Amino acid sequence: MPDFPQRRDPGAEAAFLTAIRDLDFLLLQRDWDDEAHGDLDLLLLGRDWPSFVDRVIEFSNANRYPLAKAYEIEAGVVCLVLLTPSGRIHLDIALSKPARRFFGIDMEHALQRRDLSEPFPLAHPDDANAYARTKRAYKKSRIQRLLKKACNIMTILTRVYECTIFSRGRVLYIPYAGDREILGSRAVTEHNLAYLQGKLRQRYSSAMQNT
Repeated sequence: MPDFPQRRDPGAEAAFLTAIRDLDFLLLQRDWDDEAHGDLDLLLLGRDWPSFVDRVIEFSNANRYPLAKAYEIEAGVVCLVLLTPSGRIHLDIALSKPARRFFGIDMEHALQRRDLSEPFPLAHPDDANAYARTKRAYKKSRIQRLLKKACNIMTILTRVYECTIFSRGRVLYIPYAGDREILGSRAVTEHNLAYLQGKLRQRYSSAMQNT
């Protein structure tokens, strides 16, 4: 059976970033188009979340890129994956909130001093470096990962409940699914679309309305 595509689609990524260019976001990886990165890590102003969701859905529909995954990684961090004919667009979106830090950076401060001189908004070099260092240290530390899971237990349980469906006669947990054919199926993509447009949009629209 076909495997879930590991190959990024740089052209589709750039087209999507262009489609959201007017929103308040930044790319945490200054070298975002480096093939060594498996995804795009974005920091988005919390109050722009509803508009961001609209753009994702519009972009998906306009280009016929199925929404293969939509789930919370942790509270305030959402993963979205779109399938393209030659690969995928994998987005990890952290939603900013006053006084909140994310992998070593002050989210509010990072948005205020983002670099707008490039085609797409980039994190200030100091923020990008701090993010990369902290993320590397986190990945190497089993204790840090366990602590984060413990703190994130309610989000994990909610994710299991909301992202498990019946597809083709079997139980499927969408975040861990790896088959392109199944992830591009109508059952999965319609579930993801409804979940993103409904619960995920509303959950963070309410939580971030004062940011």
